[in-house]
Amino acid sequence: TRGVKGLMGSDYDYNKFRLQVDKRIRMGLLGVAFITVAGEYIPDKLPYPLLGVHLGNQSFLYSQFAYNLMNFGEFVSDRYVTIRYRQFLEGLFLNRIPLMNKLKWRLVATTNIIYGGLSKENQQLIANQTPDGKTCLPTGYLTGTPYVEVGYGVENIFHFFRVDFVHRLTYLNKPDARAFGIVATIQFKL
Repeated sequence: TRGVKGLMGSDYDYNKFRLQVDKRIRMGLLGVAFITVAGEYIPDKLPYPLLGVHLGNQSFLYSQFAYNLMNFGEFVSDRYVTIRYRQFLEGLFLNRIPLMNKLKWRLVATTNIIYGGLSKENQQLIANQTPDGKTCLPTGYLTGTPYVEVGYGVENIFHFFRVDFVHRLTYLNKPDARAFGIVATIQFKL
């Protein structure tokens, strides 16, 4: 992506380099896995709305494109790599339980990881002064430890409902961090 100062009201010249790879893997008895690996690098000094603001989700609805226990705008990066892994077990365990196999429920497991950081130049650009003279950022950034959340759930409930149980494994020391959440979604699969 190329931003040109003055073009369509833009106030900044900048470059963004992004690469994403998606792969579906058939795993025989273990079902099907979907993996997405993406990365972005922004070499320019920019205000945080133009950086990589990672998509959080504070609702009770599951989103495969967001981090389901991350708050809105909680983390921003100018360089990062993200891995999203989804494993659909397609009845491997639940089909072996008497009477459960009649429901045709399916287990699913998920993992979402971000590893990245924010350059000193961008940290200084977006830093604010609090009334007590301390410097703070309007949002946080990854500090060398990856953000990790894992989940497991059941899909195909009444043929269209899915419930996931999600655990946040890192950055739990933040005051508003949720360590565990139950999220649901409606989906139609043929």
